[in-house]
Amino acid sequence: MFPQISNRESWSQSVQVSDDDTGDLISLLDDNGNSAYAIALEIRRSHHGDAGYSGPSPYYDDAGCDAVIYANLAQGAAPVTAGSYISIVDTGVIDIQIPKSIMTTLHGRSSYDVYLTITDTAGDDGRQLLIGRLPVFSGGRAT
Repeated sequence: MFPQISNRESWSQSVQVSDDDTGDLISLLDDNGNSAYAIALEIRRSHHGDAGYSGPSPYYDDAGCDAVIYANLAQGAAPVTAGSYISIVDTGVIDIQIPKSIMTTLHGRSSYDVYLTITDTAGDDGRQLLIGRLPVFSGGRAT
């Protein structure tokens, strides 16, 4: 579980990818300095324990099982791409940056499931790097 966050602030999270045997950070870049893997971030509304909320909702993320936030860094893409919520910032380090403007669209008093996967599309070797629950609280109306 991630620490709780307000829906009136940006969300930043760094993830380190290391070798299970040696503990060394794994290079995520190819010889040209581009992403050696396809990296996908998915944030979905969790429907478990929504603090008793019921009835029609004004929030766009109540529609079902679709991801409410999705980002993809394609294999072969630049490690830092303008407008992307995920980037490779150092050897073995993936940075997630969701701006406040996107976080404000999330429903307060709710939990969101966060998934981060990495895939070598040439060899179809995939790994689930991150699975977690992000509790989002209402940060007020005028903040």
